[in-house]
Amino acid sequence: WVKRVLAGINPFDQRFEDLSDPTRTINTQVNMISQAGPRWEGSVALNCDSVDDFGLIEIYETVYQRAVDLSIGAPIPVDYPPANDALLLVSSKLADLYGLLGNEAFADASDPTISFGISSDETFLQAVTSVHAFENMTSSLTEEELALLRGRDDRLAPPVTTPPVYNRLVWNFSRDLGEVAYALNYDIQDTNGNADGEFSETDARLTYPQGHGDAWGHYLTAITNYYRLLQDDNFTWDPRAEAILIGGAPVTVDFIDEQKFIRSAAARARTGAQIVGLTHRQFYSEDPAEQWKGYKDSNPDRGWGLAEWGSRVGQAALFDWVVGNAMLPEAEEGAPIDITKIDRQSATDLRVLSSQGAVVQEEVDKADVGLNPLGLARNVMPFDIDPSLIDEGMTHFEQIYERAIVALSNAATVFNFANETTQQLRKQADSLDEYKRVVKDGETDFRNRLIETFGTPYADDIGPAGTYPTGYRGPDIYHYDYVEPSELRDEFLGQSFDVPVTEFLVNFTDSAFSIDNPDNTLNVLINDASNEDGIDAATNVEYFERTVEYNVSTDGLGLVKPEGWGRRRVTGRLQETRSDLLQLYAEYRMALSDYTGIIDEIIDTADLIEERFGIRADQIDLMESTANTIATMDVLIGSMQLTQFALEASKDTAKEIANAIAEALPKSSGTSNDVTSAGRGATKAAAASTGANIDGYIGLAMGVELAAEFTKTQTELWNNIEIAELDAELEARENLLELQNLVRNEETLRFDLFGRLESLQQAGNAYLATLDEGLRTLDSFHRFRTETAADIQESRYKDMAFRVFRDDLIQKYRGQFDLAARYAYLAARAYDFETNLLETDSRGPGQNFLTDIVRSRAIGIVQDNDGDGIFNPETAQEFGDPGLSDILARMNLNWNLNLKGQLGFNNPQAETNRFSLRQELYRVAPSPESATGPTMSDETWQMVLDTNTVENVLSLPEFERFARPFFPQNPTEPAIVIPFSTRINFGSNFFGRELATGDSAYNSTNFATKIRSVGVWFEGYENAGLADDPQVYLVPVGQDILRSPTGLAGEIRSFTLLDQVLPVPFPVGPTIQNDPDWLPSDQLTGSFGNIRRYSSFKAFPDSGDFEPDETTTNSRLIGRSVWNTRWVLIIPAGTMLNDRDEALRRFKENVTDILIFFQTYAYSGNK
Repeated sequence: WVKRVLAGINPFDQRFEDLSDPTRTINTQVNMISQAGPRWEGSVALNCDSVDDFGLIEIYETVYQRAVDLSIGAPIPVDYPPANDALLLVSSKLADLYGLLGNEAFADASDPTISFGISSDETFLQAVTSVHAFENMTSSLTEEELALLRGRDDRLAPPVTTPPVYNRLVWNFSRDLGEVAYALNYDIQDTNGNADGEFSETDARLTYPQGHGDAWGHYLTAITNYYRLLQDDNFTWDPRAEAILIGGAPVTVDFIDEQKFIRSAAARARTGAQIVGLTHRQFYSEDPAEQWKGYKDSNPDRGWGLAEWGSRVGQAALFDWVVGNAMLPEAEEGAPIDITKIDRQSATDLRVLSSQGAVVQEEVDKADVGLNPLGLARNVMPFDIDPSLIDEGMTHFEQIYERAIVALSNAATVFNFANETTQQLRKQADSLDEYKRVVKDGETDFRNRLIETFGTPYADDIGPAGTYPTGYRGPDIYHYDYVEPSELRDEFLGQSFDVPVTEFLVNFTDSAFSIDNPDNTLNVLINDASNEDGIDAATNVEYFERTVEYNVSTDGLGLVKPEGWGRRRVTGRLQETRSDLLQLYAEYRMALSDYTGIIDEIIDTADLIEERFGIRADQIDLMESTANTIATMDVLIGSMQLTQFALEASKDTAKEIANAIAEALPKSSGTSNDVTSAGRGATKAAAASTGANIDGYIGLAMGVELAAEFTKTQTELWNNIEIAELDAELEARENLLELQNLVRNEETLRFDLFGRLESLQQAGNAYLATLDEGLRTLDSFHRFRTETAADIQESRYKDMAFRVFRDDLIQKYRGQFDLAARYAYLAARAYDFETNLLETDSRGPGQNFLTDIVRSRAIGIVQDNDGDGIFNPETAQEFGDPGLSDILARMNLNWNLNLKGQLGFNNPQAETNRFSLRQELYRVAPSPESATGPTMSDETWQMVLDTNTVENVLSLPEFERFARPFFPQNPTEPAIVIPFSTRINFGSNFFGRELATGDSAYNSTNFATKIRSVGVWFEGYENAGLADDPQVYLVPVGQDILRSPTGLAGEIRSFTLLDQVLPVPFPVGPTIQNDPDWLPSDQLTGSFGNIRRYSSFKAFPDSGDFEPDETTTNSRLIGRSVWNTRWVLIIPAGTMLNDRDEALRRFKENVTDILIFFQTYAYSGNK
């Protein structure tokens, strides 16, 4: 009876057989959403007179309830296998319908376009990028997306108990612009069987009987009947195929009930992961004090905070995964590959379930550590600006803002194309050819998304001798952890690529469609589906063995590119994040080495003082000048050594590498043979050898916190220490002065080390998040392939497919929008750094825009005023989502109308000044002019130079991180390295010393003094017998400091800046509409992953007078503040003589002073 009812009442056939009966009316409804109908409120009459009055959900639920009453719910319950099969059949039909509703809601949330025809009102055309379909019902596009994904609450009418919409969005006939957007987007027509001359909610209700949204709830309902059956003691779930009558003959079929349960559960988990991500974005704040805002819902009964959704989704995914595995047996070796193969290997969505659980964990972890949802570091600051434009009056902010406008224009262009394509999808006729094109576009979109994450293989890895077949143009899913030697890390890590590597040969089991040739391999799985006939022939999945070779560094740096290989055609985000991870790992190791070195130097200096002058460490008093607190040097050394001990923990990497390679082997773990085990294994190998050893260093956080807590009191007391005056000879005092400077430097290095560990943790999270995103996309792509092969011949399902697989331009738009958001964020950062407004300033400090940019999900209002394809942002109107354009427009208006003139950006104050390191920094007096030979003061100066001499500048962290290296190099390159800090304080010189005779200082009434050019002079160099063109590096490695331009209290702000290279976006054109290979990253001229490094420049002998020809314009320093907490002056010995030791000797004996020159431009500010 159940099967007869379901066969007679289905989405494809008429509900009555006698078409000649004049009393019957043909049901012309094709829309699957309309056919599904409203939610079941009670059993309906199953007779010919009323069968067309109800939706499929109401009918099928009635059938289900009646079937339960006749079997497992009867007065005498019956556990009868054929009846159980019938219950599963009707449950799967309901799951299909609710899955369809969930897919529609999820697609609506993913699609930002408003579908409209050429007859739309022109005002609406201009506002299309800011208006959303449920305008007037939701406050922003983000809120609309969340409502479409998880429904609405009961704060506003109607109550969530009101049928038929319940907690879903109501048909938006709100008598405002939102109604226009809604009617056009959902193609509401007055032809839905109730033509009354006007569009209304009645027409919308016929097409969308349950309202809109709540994908989470629909997917939950899809699996509810399955859970009802599983909870019934009288029901036995037996995965098997069965026989039904087709044409009078029994035919074995399988309605894949287990797969449908797992598929619906996976869709729910995917939706939940999206909800968690959007909730994080909705409540994200740049203010650390508000970091936990939205983490927990203020209404515990509703539980819509990030924490609650994370728990809800994570636990649901876990429970569904457990139940899905319990339904299915382990895969049997040698089992036939047909419909009788019902096991954990054939249920591909089990992997999707587990991967989405990982997504949720990653998003919650990101929120826990305060990561930016856009993927940018909080301290990012682009300085890749044009010095000539600075000279012409185009400021730092204006240059970055111009690039943000190009990125926003590109997003608007892709948005328009996506909107046109959405219209076409809604109007396409039901034909198999069109369905195939959608499938092909979907495959191309999957491939492009995978390439954007994994990159493409090296050319050397393609062909008979490579991993991939000849002609392969897909993603590199095996060797994606091979990265190019980048300027970020190749100098510090480059030697690791020269050490022996171990080759691992790993066998993997992969799946691919058997299209025409049973020997087809991975190219079928990844390459574009260019053979439509081949798609038609795809009937089963075959598994085959593949051997993949890996090169793994034995020095703990993971996978390395084989020697002699070329470059990738496309570099993916995984390679970029891995490069960042390796760089930060190297920085942490170097910083730890530097910290260890300074502690050793402090101990050695203290021991030297004791040895030479008999002054022990416990006799050296440290005095805090304001609190008059005194402690001894040996106490301070003890706390430093405790911190060092906590930070020097490490792990054995070789064992982790071996374990990771072992993990790569395919194995059945209760879900299926792991198709992506190759990628996972390679990743684990790399991760084990670099930073998890990143996990290992992240594990050091507890030790770091312990050390930091132990030294907290000492840090507070010794923030401004001085060594108490000792009655000792001059040389002893000079050594004590040196010891004092070392103690001061230790605190800076310690906090720098903690900061680098924080960055390392964030980079590790970013790498793992990118990796899991790629693996999820790969799992989804594999699932898409297998499901498409099974459903391809059912042309009436095309209506469903159009709603599920929207055009790939939607995905391109999302990628382009995220890119525009990143540029807008960078522009706001430049605005904040340029203006330096305090939070209390009514004109809007730049930091106030950052949170809005991260939360924004709309472009906003843009206008192409000149017809050149560049869309200018406009401020928000009284309707619509303000979007990115409103933020950029307000920044620009504030800048042009208020700040540029008021703060003096249009009238910078130019100044030149030079500073003596000998006299102003080290307070070493100059020798009298009457002196005929070296004086005691000269000997003190030589001791300063000796102290700042390093044996090998190539291993200096600052050189590795920030300097462009010279070539060729000796194994060791000695140099003089002088670190110092600068200040702009009234009554103090440039180096923070008390202002004295002959000192120089900058004007503290200017709120910003920035560098235009720089020079270095050597006094006495011309008599040293050295080369004529010595080269030096001058690098800012600390925090840039600026004063408030409007405050009267001299407030300062510190900026820890990550000087990332900012690639310039090119405008996109209409060709992307028909180019399935186009990626958002194609328009960039570089990568976000690189930092800018500094070249050396020429130093001049000091002639005693300022000579403009003796300055070197350094574009790498332009825009930086001269007030910085740490500079490093590097003088390589090899730039003065080939004999490095002789060069240093002559330099120290003859150069009596080093002078630094800055040409600056300053802004005065205004109250």
